[in-house]
Amino acid sequence: MIQFSEKISFDLGLEFFAAFLGVMSVWFAKNNKVLVYPTGIVSTLIYVWILFKNQLLGDLIINAYFFLMSIYGWIFWSKKEE
Repeated sequence: MIQFSEKISFDLGLEFFAAFLGVMSVWFAKNNKVLVYPTGIVSTLIYVWILFKNQLLGDLIINAYFFLMSIYGWIFWSKKEE
C-alpha cells in the first residue's frame, strides 16, 4: 500500500508541475516572451509521459501535437525579423 501512495503522490506532483508550467507558458505568451516555448514544451512532454503511462492515447496524441507545434513555433520565432 505504501508503494501505491508514493506512486500517486509522485504523479500528482509531476502533474501539478506540468500545470504550473502550462500557466507560465500562457503568461509568457500574453507578454510576448520567447519563454512561452520551452515552458510549453516541457509541460506537454510531462503530460505525454503521464498519459502514455496511463494508456490515454487520445489525449496523448493531442499533447504530442501541441509539443510539435511548440517546436515549430520556436523555430519560426527565432527566424522572425526584428
